[in-house]
Amino acid sequence: MDDLFWEEPHSIAMDAVRECPPYGIYLLQAVLRKAGHDAIVADLIAAGSNSMVPYLSDLTDCRLVGIAATSMSWPTALDVIQQIRRARPEVPIVLGGIHPTMFDLYILSTFPVDYIVRGEGELALET
Repeated sequence: MDDLFWEEPHSIAMDAVRECPPYGIYLLQAVLRKAGHDAIVADLIAAGSNSMVPYLSDLTDCRLVGIAATSMSWPTALDVIQQIRRARPEVPIVLGGIHPTMFDLYILSTFPVDYIVRGEGELALET
């Protein structure tokens, strides 16, 4: 069997042209701001990168990091989680999106994340 199938998962491409912006993360930002929080979005797809280096100064004072992930973006999400853990090992990380929703218990028991929001994130933020 080809060795390709036995490698660790990794990103193979980023969207070259955005067909539809990730409205969900911007909606969550609006909900947080309405509640009086300073919320910053690091839209890595728009940046065409998986590097958190441009956002390291934003991580310095944050009290929570949220990451949205689909199954297709899961390898990139893992890379971002590792970058955040190196920069801020103590900051709570919350995941949302279809992949964490479907694999919540596995992810919580396997990866260095603290919370998973299943379903609509804005409802969880408002409570």
